[in-house]
Amino acid sequence: MKKLLMILVPVVLLGGGGYFAATKGMINIPGVTPKKTAQAMYGEGKDAARAASDSAPAGSEPEPEASVSTSEPVPVAADDPKLGQAKMAALWNEMDVASIENTIADWTDEELAPILNAMDTEKVAALLQKIAGSNAKRASRLTKALQAEASKKEPEPVK
Repeated sequence: MKKLLMILVPVVLLGGGGYFAATKGMINIPGVTPKKTAQAMYGEGKDAARAASDSAPAGSEPEPEASVSTSEPVPVAADDPKLGQAKMAALWNEMDVASIENTIADWTDEELAPILNAMDTEKVAALLQKIAGSNAKRASRLTKALQAEASKKEPEPVK
């Protein structure tokens, strides 16, 4: 029992101390150590906080600082329809024609044309043939929309 205590007590103390140091940011353990903000990393804002605490009357709590960012705004990811159409085309290329036909039942021709334009030609031909068997007018409209989509030029990049 005495040997167990001699081994267990240092292990618990070292483990607890290591965890405490990691949570306080003294040592870096991924997943335990908190992320440092840019303000804390570069020491910005310490003087303002110190000056505010010095000027505050004793016994009063300091007001929390408003988080005003002076850095550049964070760019928001823009939607990329071409990327979505290419991914959808790759997915539909792996599906059978009957499943695609059921999937596109409530899609408009304008929504389908860019995706079909990016798909394998053989798969599109089989799909149009299957649609023409049940709804020739839709197959015709879809073919015209596909022709219009295929004849579009890519915009040239601005120099």
